Amino acid sequence: MKACTLIVSLALAGWFLAPAPAAAQSADERNCFSTNSDDYKREDFYARGLAACVREIRSGKHKGKTLAFYLRAQGYWLRVMDRLDEALPIYNRAIELDPQHVEGYDYRAVVFQRLGNSDRAIADWGMAIRIDPTYAAAYYRRGYLYQNMGQIARAKEDYNSSLALPAKNRIGEWAHGEARDRLDELAKEGK
Repeated sequence: MKACTLIVSLALAGWFLAPAPAAAQSADERNCFSTNSDDYKREDFYARGLAACVREIRSGKHKGKTLAFYLRAQGYWLRVMDRLDEALPIYNRAIELDPQHVEGYDYRAVVFQRLGNSDRAIADWGMAIRIDPTYAAAYYRRGYLYQNMGQIARAKEDYNSSLALPAKNRIGEWAHGEARDRLDELAKEGK
C-alpha cells in the first residue's frame, strides 16, 4: 500500500488518495477508494463506498498512516453525502494519525467551510500550504472562501499563487482551471 494512485473528485471538489491496484486488493479496498473507476462521481455509489471503508476500518488490519488513509476516504464519502458532523471527527482522527498528510487538512477545511467555520477552514488550508507549499488546491480553495467573504484582494492573491505553481497532477490542473475561471469572473465584474 506504499504506492498510491491519485483519484480526483470534482464533485464538491473533494479529493482522496487511493491505493495502487494490487494483485490481492479486496473488493472493499477497490470500492472504498473507487479504484480505477469513476464511481466516486456517482451519487448512487456513495453509500457503497462508505460501507466498504467502514468494513476496512473495522477489520482491525490497518494501523497508523494506513488507517489514516482509510479514514480520509471514509470522511470523503460522508462529506459528499452531506454528513458533515460525522465527517469532521473522522478527519480529525486521520490528521492525528498522519499529521503531515496535506489532504487531511484540505478535506477537513472543506468541512469547516461548509459548516460555516471560515476561520478554521482558512487555518487548515494554511496548514496544508505549510506542509506542501506546492499544493495548488489549498491556495485555490482558500481564495474561493476569501472571495465568498468579500476579501477580493486576498482571493486574487491566492488564485495567482495557485497559478504560479506547476500543475504536477490532476489536482493541480483542476486548481489552475478553477483559479483562472474565478480571476476571469472577477475581471468581468470589474474587481
